[in-house]
Amino acid sequence: MIQHKGNIMHDKIQENLTQVGFYNRIVTYFVFFILGSGMSLWAILIPYTKERLGLNDSQLGSLLMLIGIGAMLAMAVAGKVASRIGCRYAITLCIFIDIFVLLNINYVDDIALLCVILVLMGIGVGIADVSVNIQAVFVENALNKKLMSGFHSMYSAGGFVCGMLASFMLDLGIAIQSVVFIILSAFMLLALISIKGLTTSGGESSQAKFVKPSLIVLICGFVCFVAYMSEGVFLDWSAIFLIEVKGIARESSGYGFSLFFGAITLGRLGGDYLANRFDNAKLIALSAIVAIVGLMIFLFVPHIWATYIGCIIAGLGISNVIPLIISAIPRIKGNMSLNSAIAAVTTIGYSGTLLGPALIGYISHTTSLTFALCVIVGLLFIVALVVKKLG
Repeated sequence: MIQHKGNIMHDKIQENLTQVGFYNRIVTYFVFFILGSGMSLWAILIPYTKERLGLNDSQLGSLLMLIGIGAMLAMAVAGKVASRIGCRYAITLCIFIDIFVLLNINYVDDIALLCVILVLMGIGVGIADVSVNIQAVFVENALNKKLMSGFHSMYSAGGFVCGMLASFMLDLGIAIQSVVFIILSAFMLLALISIKGLTTSGGESSQAKFVKPSLIVLICGFVCFVAYMSEGVFLDWSAIFLIEVKGIARESSGYGFSLFFGAITLGRLGGDYLANRFDNAKLIALSAIVAIVGLMIFLFVPHIWATYIGCIIAGLGISNVIPLIISAIPRIKGNMSLNSAIAAVTTIGYSGTLLGPALIGYISHTTSLTFALCVIVGLLFIVALVVKKLG
């Protein structure tokens, strides 16, 4: 990661810290909600895109990788972008990029153009993800409260609300284009309400010399890698799994990941309470085990209601892994600046979103989707072992 000696924005940051209040906290919740809703809306569109373009699992996996590539490229400079223009402008720009992409993606029938649009979407997601976490750490530190799980709960709440609402409207027979327009109009309104509450600061400025991430930062990155991969794979492939393996109608396929994100929301609402009372390493290990149980039920118990229960258990398990890691970064960053440490962990973590959906597509194409999803179970088991030893 790249850093500067000294902190040329120190005075500005200290001034902004004294101005942070309830409105800034609420706006941060709103932004997480918008970003989660956007990814949920994309998940709703995936089966339609696959069917419209006649894609197999391997081809779909390659397209999904493009979002991750765009996000990874963006995250490499996201900390610097946030430092240069401030979280307010970085987040707002990225939200409007994603609104533009989601509004138009359902009309694209050319593969080459779709590839460009998905990379653009990834760039917006990548910069927004780093910037909103900088915003969250900024507000958390200013108010001197543990708020990270609560902030991240709104991301999953957005996924839950958007997924359920979109699935309900589709069940009523409303055209997918109309559903997308209605939801994106709500995004636009919420984004306009939120702009003034975002900080114009972008955290610490970057430095010119390279600072090697410590082992603990790299391990935190790996844990985030598995958590992001789990969420990303469930988001991108659960609807396909429910349609092709469980035999659910396409219009109802969004309920699975909606319940998953609803459970993540509930888990994160209680996450700050748990983080203040239990050892965080043991809490992450237990979370991984719970997620494994939920995924096994989702994959192997045939009844549809058991499948939905598996979605809920898996969501509860995975819910607090990322917030616990992000919240710990200010304490374990070592010689790295806060922006660089957040960008490092987030970039390593988000590579799970890059590799995960594509890997599942390739494995599914040669074996089966059920077998491919078992890869997530294995990685979560490794997380439980590694984090337990660290604790």
